[in-house]
Amino acid sequence: ELDPHTRLYSRHMYFFLLVTYMFLPSASRLQFRGFDCIKLKSGEEYLRADTDVNCRGDSYQDFLVANGVFIAVYQCIPLLYAYLLCSVRHRLELPNVADKARAL
Repeated sequence: ELDPHTRLYSRHMYFFLLVTYMFLPSASRLQFRGFDCIKLKSGEEYLRADTDVNCRGDSYQDFLVANGVFIAVYQCIPLLYAYLLCSVRHRLELPNVADKARAL
């Protein structure tokens, strides 16, 4: 039987991992679309996803900084997955599988 703190942590971690796993690809795609500008024949540059946004405007430059920070933070989530898996790998590894792997 797990103590209440561990049970609460497990429940919240489960939902955090599930939600981030489900939304990571689409959120990443949307974040990177914020860098995709198209150049017109006139020389003006506009955001491909929203052509009302001028890529040379001050507001877009501010957006680039914020978007870069959010991308850096959000792209660390797969590193969190790797860390969590490595921290419990001894519980996930079956003993006979490790022996067979060493035999190879």
